[in-house]
Amino acid sequence: MNNLKYYRRAAGYSMNEFAHCIGISKKQYEAMERGDIDIPDNVQTIIVGLIAEGLGEFIDIDELFA
Repeated sequence: MNNLKYYRRAAGYSMNEFAHCIGISKKQYEAMERGDIDIPDNVQTIIVGLIAEGLGEFIDIDELFA
């Protein structure tokens, strides 16, 4: 289980917008949020950067993908 959905929403991104920002389809992104597929390390880094930018604060990768 990850906290991706909650952080994405708090950062102000819609699901479609966020999937587009990380360069994947909405269906792939939905599977990532549910935990059905693993999120590659390079994509995790992009996700953390986008969420930190949206929130305006540092986000610990372990907190996000716990």
